[in-house]
Amino acid sequence: MVAISLLLMAYGAWCVLEYHWFKGRLPARIGVTYPLSISGHSGMREGCGAAIFRMSDATAASVSREGIRFLAGATQARAVSSPYGTYRPWQETPVPADWTSDGTWSGLDCSSANRWLLRKILDAAGEKGSYYTTKPEGSILIIPAHKLVVFSYFG
Repeated sequence: MVAISLLLMAYGAWCVLEYHWFKGRLPARIGVTYPLSISGHSGMREGCGAAIFRMSDATAASVSREGIRFLAGATQARAVSSPYGTYRPWQETPVPADWTSDGTWSGLDCSSANRWLLRKILDAAGEKGSYYTTKPEGSILIIPAHKLVVFSYFG
């Protein structure tokens, strides 16, 4: 019984650590409340995956009201001050056609999120009304209509 308790505590600690690590890859202006899916694959030096979060009500309302203006300047990850945490300026969807030419884009294709959630993300990525940014080996898509924030990474 003690071993099971220790395993559950370790798993819980890992989940909290993982949430905070991935949240740190988002600009501070983008509020999130909890993860819907965090998954991926990694090897010795490289990996790919996605962290999909529920967007905070305040962020969703601000993005819906102000659009891309709300995201102006939100180009630095909250926990990565190096150039590696710097994103390009935000753009409105649809994402470039080459992102979805193979069904989904790098990073998201390594996610084990359920099909329903992935379908919502891919549909929103192909329509106006959501916003995305990229950096070397990563991207963020925010979908205010569904209150979703999708961070994907590869490399």
